[in-house]
Amino acid sequence: METFIFCEICGAANDSQTYYCFACHERLAVTTDALATTLSVSKDHSQKSSFLHGTLLNHRYFITNLIGQGGFGRVYKAIDTRLNLVVAIKQIDLQALTPRQIIEATDCYNREVQLLSRLQHDNLPRLYDYFRDNENWYMVLSFIEGETLEAYLHTVQEHRLPFKDVLNIGITLCDVLEYLHTQRPPVIFRDVKPDNIMRTPSGHVYLIDFGIARHYREGQPRDTRNLGSPGYAAPEQYGLAQTTVKSDIYSLGATLKTLLTGKEPYEEDSGDLAADVAIPRRLQKTLMCMLELDVGKRPATTEKVKASLQRIRGDHRKQARRHLITYMLGLLLGMMPFFLFHLTRFFSTLDASSLFLTAFCLAPLFFFAEVVAIPVLYATGKNRIATGMAIGLVFLVVAYGQRWLI
Repeated sequence: METFIFCEICGAANDSQTYYCFACHERLAVTTDALATTLSVSKDHSQKSSFLHGTLLNHRYFITNLIGQGGFGRVYKAIDTRLNLVVAIKQIDLQALTPRQIIEATDCYNREVQLLSRLQHDNLPRLYDYFRDNENWYMVLSFIEGETLEAYLHTVQEHRLPFKDVLNIGITLCDVLEYLHTQRPPVIFRDVKPDNIMRTPSGHVYLIDFGIARHYREGQPRDTRNLGSPGYAAPEQYGLAQTTVKSDIYSLGATLKTLLTGKEPYEEDSGDLAADVAIPRRLQKTLMCMLELDVGKRPATTEKVKASLQRIRGDHRKQARRHLITYMLGLLLGMMPFFLFHLTRFFSTLDASSLFLTAFCLAPLFFFAEVVAIPVLYATGKNRIATGMAIGLVFLVVAYGQRWLI
């Protein structure tokens, strides 16, 4: 048995010896001796309530199936019968939590309701409704078809994403974080990590779970509570200072690093990026700057990080075009004997015997010269032009080899 006082403003469960609500910071309306409420919570998690298909919540939400389960409750897919809209319902089951978990769950619930009700962005879930009953608290959110990046990483080769995909995700997350950071007061997300990023089948990403997000308070020396995910949370989140926009920049850097390397931050022995992953030097420099332990050395805003990632993406696209041009040049060189051979046929129709003989002799000479040149080009690092030439020569051998055999 443990005693709590419930805040009349936000409903948070507070310790019996406190005078201000830890969630909304309002003064509690009653003294701890007068109206402290006794709360007995079952610790048997096997008694968690679970809704069956067909349950109608709040006379409105038709439950279809369970889609997720976490430490504080469950997430259901449902249909809003008034709007004929598919939604996700997050349920916090108070009966299944310990008193300490109830305090944490209350804090998370109030944070999400308070923040999401004021936010609207293409890469954030939308809060449609929230309500309570005697045993549960609920949030009705937009339903996101897909999976977290944490889960998605386990389905791709080597558990890491292509370079260009990571850049696109990073730029998108910079957009949504910049939106949060420019609110008044700024919203610090504090928990950017692959498990809090949803990805749809089309590749659209959402930043989810505002359970430990907070408003930045000018002049506050440090956060009131030390919360965060190990490896992804900036050092200042553990009581060293107040979290700021630079704390989210640190977490974003750790997230992008995980997406690129396939390794969790705590799996790395040092701050260097994995040696077996080909990452452009410019991106490595950007990530290492984002992951600086010294807050003052990190980028000042996510807008600057976004600009850096966009420049890297632009350079990558230019490089991809140059690579394509190099392949095509090699392919044209590889096809040169083909062009010379057909040029001889054209010359022969004009009765230009000298030109015919020249072209006829040059065709096989080009062919054998290219056969010799290809390994030389590979040896000197000109792999793309050599590959293009090899493809062209293989085409000639296959095409004309079949004619000669026939």
